[in-house]
Amino acid sequence: MLQANPVSVFGLAAVVLCWLLAVVLFRTGARGSLGRRLSILLAVEGITLGSSGILDFFLVPAARTGSAYAHWVQGSAVVHFVGDGAMLVLYPMFLAAVLNTPLVRPIAHPAARRTLVGGAMLMVLLVWFTPLLLGAAVLYGVMASLFGFALVASVHAWHLAPAGLGKTRAGAMALAFGFRDVCWGIAYAFGIRQVLAGAAADPPAYPASWYIVYASGTLFAIPVLTYGILRTQLFDIDLRLRWTLKQSTLAGAFVAL
Repeated sequence: MLQANPVSVFGLAAVVLCWLLAVVLFRTGARGSLGRRLSILLAVEGITLGSSGILDFFLVPAARTGSAYAHWVQGSAVVHFVGDGAMLVLYPMFLAAVLNTPLVRPIAHPAARRTLVGGAMLMVLLVWFTPLLLGAAVLYGVMASLFGFALVASVHAWHLAPAGLGKTRAGAMALAFGFRDVCWGIAYAFGIRQVLAGAAADPPAYPASWYIVYASGTLFAIPVLTYGILRTQLFDIDLRLRWTLKQSTLAGAFVAL
């Protein structure tokens, strides 16, 4: 019933790396710190990617039939769309907290945050209570726009950063999140095409190349983020000084990977 498929292995590696860094940041970050906020964002990112259908390639074609698989696809779609909604809230808020650019400053206002939460809830409800051609197309369009905006904001923050450590940190942020933004933006833009073709919630209908692009953004971003944190204390996170993970937890993480 299962097979070793390179697409699913690629996607699983991206999800596991995303969750590993999320665990490390959560265990080492203080409550309310940027490290904790980034850990939650990464956890949601891993959930969203993992529920996109990329892990379905582990199933042999014969297993992708019947009511059991239909229920699995439906459940994964629920998780995925809720993950999209959470990303619509968490990602802009994180950008407003870490980027020194006027493009994201309005997001820091409480009214803007309430608007984000309300808008994200509306997007998820729109998917489930309207025809998929409308709801999913709107959601995917908003998601693609979010990643396009994030890319512009990251590059702009890097351009405005002063020379020295600040420039290096902004560059690491722009490189990691920028590449992820490009990959995920392309993925959601292609998702709109799939919606219009009537295959929005059918994982096998998406080509393997789409999943590779989708997972590549995360798989590239996590090592760059980790390097930026270790090298420049990106987001003011210093894992070398605040390492509180037990050896058993660290060993288990590497075994899982």
